[in-house]
Amino acid sequence: MDKFLMSQSKEREGNSGSHTEPKVETTASASGNESDNDTASTSTTGIPRKRRKISIVWKYFKKSADKRFAKCLSCEGVTKLKEIIKNINFFAITTDCWTSISTESYISVTCHFIDQNYDLKTAILAVKQMTSNHTSQNMADALVEVFQD
Repeated sequence: MDKFLMSQSKEREGNSGSHTEPKVETTASASGNESDNDTASTSTTGIPRKRRKISIVWKYFKKSADKRFAKCLSCEGVTKLKEIIKNINFFAITTDCWTSISTESYISVTCHFIDQNYDLKTAILAVKQMTSNHTSQNMADALVEVFQD
């Protein structure tokens, strides 16, 4: 993808009253290929603007060989996290409940542990919408559901 650099060029150094026109220079990108996520197109003013080729949703999915399907990238993260948690001896769980401006209730569950290199790690296990109030029974049910997953 070409990057566009705007630079002012003077027609003559001695002519201070002359109008200066912007000069557009192009440089090749570091990768050298044209298949980046953003493409440059020119507007009616001639100034390049960036356009996104793909939706932001693809940040969470990977295209498969069969174009009808895509693989969820967050599923791989969940699988890796489950394997990590199986190998640790001790961990701490924290929860937080809150209500949004639109009166929707949520609960988050976070796991804290120390890995083999003695680094403190934190992983979000779940953020779930609660269909009822923040009673102790409803919170316990939500936690049981998270731990069963």
